[in-house]
Amino acid sequence: MKLSSLFASGLMLLLASCTTTGMMHTASTLKTNSEIASLTIADLDVNPQRVTYTMVPTEDIQLGGEENVKRAAEAKLLESYDNADVLVDAQFIVSKESGSLFKKPKIKSVTVSGHPAHYKEFHSVPASVWNDAIAAVSTVGQSTNNDESRTTRHFANIPKPNFNFSGARFESYINAFGGYTVPENAKFKDGIFHVGGSLTLGCRILPQLFIGAGAAGKYVFDSEFVYIPVYGNIRFYTHNGSISPFIDAKVGHSFVPGDKMYKGGFFASPTIGYAFGRFEMGIQYTFQKCRVENHNYNSTNKEHSLSLSLGVRL
Repeated sequence: MKLSSLFASGLMLLLASCTTTGMMHTASTLKTNSEIASLTIADLDVNPQRVTYTMVPTEDIQLGGEENVKRAAEAKLLESYDNADVLVDAQFIVSKESGSLFKKPKIKSVTVSGHPAHYKEFHSVPASVWNDAIAAVSTVGQSTNNDESRTTRHFANIPKPNFNFSGARFESYINAFGGYTVPENAKFKDGIFHVGGSLTLGCRILPQLFIGAGAAGKYVFDSEFVYIPVYGNIRFYTHNGSISPFIDAKVGHSFVPGDKMYKGGFFASPTIGYAFGRFEMGIQYTFQKCRVENHNYNSTNKEHSLSLSLGVRL
């Protein structure tokens, strides 16, 4: 029994380190540290004619990057040819629009060509491979160099972490907003109306996460001066797609150019909204500090604003 266990363990070590074309299936047995392995290979029924398929990718597919677009086109081709299993000698032609400094080139279409193939006649590995494996097992432990080489090959087969940011892209947002501002210690009925707009530049580093910075202008009617906030911006979309609710937060500092009495101050503006493709709308709350300085007194005013925001993504 000990000799049989040693032989099985050695054979498994060899199979884990050797590179063989085929599919490896493993199964664990309860209350045992050994593994049962079966090496299986299959023939391919390959279409002798090269076939071609062209796909215009949706925006959702493009969020995953160029490789994701290629895989989607390949899957569509295989599906259209009797649900083939693999595509032999796959080749791709990707057509892109011209990009800009703040906009990543958009993929217009991708054309994939190759030979669709189906798996057939699954069978076990030829006896010659097993004979070579048995012969190699008998030499296990005789050479330290062989053990080191085997260990190196084993760890080389362990997949490395893949942090794929290939779908990251530059984006910019233009928003127009208008609403009602209530100064500190004032009643709601004593509030004043305001209008404004903002421009935000940044990067969609993940399909659901945008980080950027920008500037805005806000005109308060009765005060007759303009706030210019400069801010950092982070936005999270709840769904991975072009139509999605989102949560947005802007934090920064406001300036009041050309006015000697009003000095501006801290600025914060969270927004809850909904994106419809390139368009969006939301409810925006703004907290604004403004320091007032003149020859009689110095003070800090706080304002609370509620706005309706409409925007477009460029």
